[in-house]
Amino acid sequence: MALPIPKGYIPDVNRIRNLPDSTVDELIQAVETAPLTTDPEELAKIIAGSIPSVGADDLKGILGFVYGLYNVRQSSQLNNRQFLEELIAGVRQHAKPELTEDDLPRMRDRFRRILSIKKLSTLSKARNLQRAGERLYCDATIVSDVRPVFGQDVKSRPVGAVITHTLKLAYHEGLDHKEFFITLDEVDLEELQEVFDRAKQKSQSLTTLLADMKIPRLGI
Repeated sequence: MALPIPKGYIPDVNRIRNLPDSTVDELIQAVETAPLTTDPEELAKIIAGSIPSVGADDLKGILGFVYGLYNVRQSSQLNNRQFLEELIAGVRQHAKPELTEDDLPRMRDRFRRILSIKKLSTLSKARNLQRAGERLYCDATIVSDVRPVFGQDVKSRPVGAVITHTLKLAYHEGLDHKEFFITLDEVDLEELQEVFDRAKQKSQSLTTLLADMKIPRLGI
């Protein structure tokens, strides 16, 4: 079975496929020795000087694809060998020029090495742990509106109005994308703001604690 590769990443697949072996060595070495970061664009800026033969935009694309591979592998039910084989099958469908049978051992070894960078494995494990839960937040929107209040005679002008806020929370549950709605008033908004502010303060305190203990903060 071939690993599905999103259309937007196909150019990056071909860039990796066509890199000289020496450049692949530089890329792996640069990533292994760079500081931990969850942002592939930030990593690209950090290591760009170590890989002068690869343009800045190409490097961002390559690292974005590689980060994605680590995250997909971490969340899949496949072991490393199975994932590699499905990845190579996916690469064969899109590589330009087309991969021959003689090319396969070299490509298999190339992607095996790219998927064996300990720092990226650690980051993908951290992200998977951070997002381990029954439901994962996706998006939120608040719609505010005015609702008129009518008296006995609905033909007359409203006697007043209320302001309401509807919070839409979108989330992932397994492979499904779901959403639900909550009606809020002004007091509810203030209480939620206090809850969020308190959570951010706790996050800052825990970040300081990790720094004092010299434990890198991973994830987002």
